[in-house]
Amino acid sequence: MDQEQIEVQEVGPCTVVSLRGQFIGGEETDAVRDLLTDLAREQGRRVIVDFTDVRFANSSMIGVLLSAHAAFARTGGTMALAGMNEAMSDVFTVTKMHLIFSLYATVQAALSELNVSNV
Repeated sequence: MDQEQIEVQEVGPCTVVSLRGQFIGGEETDAVRDLLTDLAREQGRRVIVDFTDVRFANSSMIGVLLSAHAAFARTGGTMALAGMNEAMSDVFTVTKMHLIFSLYATVQAALSELNVSNV
């Protein structure tokens, strides 16, 4: 896997996970699963997954996101998604997953909504 596909940055009390490229069920998707699973272990953690530079994500990646969402909920945490392109946003709307996930146009909007100072 190209390690440049995932970047993690702490912004105040939030962790921003920026993704790049395609996530089609290979090592890259497994790496996201492992990272989100580790992050969800911390009680009350707030994570924003940034899709700004994601070209494509298949159903395997959506499964990873659903599983991670449940893991964050169990530990009192929050996982928001930001920067999805129109096609991915449409998938989340058609499948009603926009009712499960907090979706934001940008990382900045997500940080503002999660009341993070210093953004």
